[in-house]
Amino acid sequence: MEFIDIETFLAIVESGSIGKAAEKLFIGQGTASSRIKRLEDELNIQLLFRQQGVRKLTLTPEGEYFLSIAKEWYSLYQQSMKIRDMKIYSELRIAATDSINRFLFEDVYPYFMIKNPNTMLFLQTEHSTEIHQLIEQQAIDIGFVTTLHKFPNILAKPVLRENLVLLCHQDNPFVTSENLKDLKPEDEIYSIYSHDYELWHKRNFQSDRHKVTIGTLSMLNKFILYPNTWAIVAHSAADHLEMQHHDLVVVPFKKDPPPIRTFYLIYYRHAKPWVNQMTAVFMKDLIDVISSFPNLEIVYTENQ
Repeated sequence: MEFIDIETFLAIVESGSIGKAAEKLFIGQGTASSRIKRLEDELNIQLLFRQQGVRKLTLTPEGEYFLSIAKEWYSLYQQSMKIRDMKIYSELRIAATDSINRFLFEDVYPYFMIKNPNTMLFLQTEHSTEIHQLIEQQAIDIGFVTTLHKFPNILAKPVLRENLVLLCHQDNPFVTSENLKDLKPEDEIYSIYSHDYELWHKRNFQSDRHKVTIGTLSMLNKFILYPNTWAIVAHSAADHLEMQHHDLVVVPFKKDPPPIRTFYLIYYRHAKPWVNQMTAVFMKDLIDVISSFPNLEIVYTENQ
């Protein structure tokens, strides 16, 4: 069946006559009649009653049955023609911890979107445990975490490593002494990072009394400005907050430093091929941006 034949048939049904349909389609009446005849010959049925002296055409029972098919055929044809004008968008669903999204990937996502305008990003901020669960359920495609959990269908690759540093007011005694005894536990804004970090922390700060214990680094900004408070944070986050508040300083631990923090890419073991392709594109753009950050060690290689 030809599109022009179906289009003519529907125009005749709508207008009630071959003449009006031909006028609407900017064709001759003879052309319209020929198209209907060709359609009837192809289907081997009569679609219209043609009665001498009756101006308004009516459908035969076969024509009535064919009308719904013709409408659906016409709609599908129009939709198929739109495909060539469409931009086919791909989607990448990413979840990361608060500290990664806020302090590391803030410039990564816009960079990726500019370079890949036909990709839609779906972004979430979750704790490491929830990110693993979302990957296992295939609710997201990739995740970025600092703590790994065992799930049967999740694989992990290290991406970045960075030191934990002290963030405190510039008048804090530790800035000049670099003696951990000058850091009072009751003034600490405490974050839980890893089991190794907790062991290090207990060894150096035997008291469990903290001014505040926070679940996400986005809360740190609310408390670190109180007098005498201090926090141990990843270098990238500390640099970010130091630029925002000129009274704060970043002090590396030169003796007995905390365990180095590692950031991992996690993904589903049996990911679909296009997810793997989009992940490779994202990781390339991520490394392009992150490579300009000071104090970060990039350990990611695609073929790990």
